[in-house]
Amino acid sequence: MTEEALAEAEVQVEETQTPEAAAPEVNTEVEDKARSMGWKPQDEYKGDPNRWTDAESFVKVGEERIPVMKENFNKIAAKNQELEAKMNAMEDFQKESSKRSYDRAMKDILDQQRVAVEEADTEKFDKLKEQEEQTKVDYSPKESKTPDTQMAQEVAEWESRNTWYKNPSLAAKAAKIESKVMDEEAYKQSQDYNYRPMNLSDRLNEVSRRVQSDLAPREQPRKLPAVEGTRVASSKPAAKTWSDLPDDAKAAAISYEKANVLSRAEYVKDYFGE
Repeated sequence: MTEEALAEAEVQVEETQTPEAAAPEVNTEVEDKARSMGWKPQDEYKGDPNRWTDAESFVKVGEERIPVMKENFNKIAAKNQELEAKMNAMEDFQKESSKRSYDRAMKDILDQQRVAVEEADTEKFDKLKEQEEQTKVDYSPKESKTPDTQMAQEVAEWESRNTWYKNPSLAAKAAKIESKVMDEEAYKQSQDYNYRPMNLSDRLNEVSRRVQSDLAPREQPRKLPAVEGTRVASSKPAAKTWSDLPDDAKAAAISYEKANVLSRAEYVKDYFGE
């Protein structure tokens, strides 16, 4: 091959060779920021390849969405805090109400024991001692801290059937009614030593019945015409009011009202067992 032919062949080879594509510039600052937001390079990305995007686009979309996500997160966090505060207040009220009910029941039993001692009625006293021990089991606040598995299951099943219990106001109403039912059971047992109080399942069902009964619309009673010249004095003692509460109870009632657990009027009734 002549020198001219060789030179021409080299020129043709150079013309047919494709120059290497220049590597794209990488903005390390943008890439670092994208990585901090969760972005991964294409060779590290394990998801759908069609969903992968470059660092710059990832940062742009993230900066547009993050403020909205933060706002939504803050709203959810605030709601959760509000709900947690309400549930804590609800738990505190139930413990407080249960203890008052327990104290009232124990006072009634102890008063009857004193009478039995004065009357030298040993049989009655022994029965009252049994009732005292049973009352401690039924009313003790420690019962809720170490619940029996079967009891916990019964309560859970009852709550699943009575979805209204998720309403804090109705749950507070249920706690008050349950305390009243337990008071009634203790009184019945004090009058009849052979009487056995309702078990947990029956007591919960009775609470449901009374809550639903209170919520049902009631027919207004007809007013009887007044009889001139007659006046009947009521023997029922006047109901306790807000002013009868001690200062610490008023403070508790205000906190429960703020937490939307129950109203002041409802707290007054529960406090005095009315």
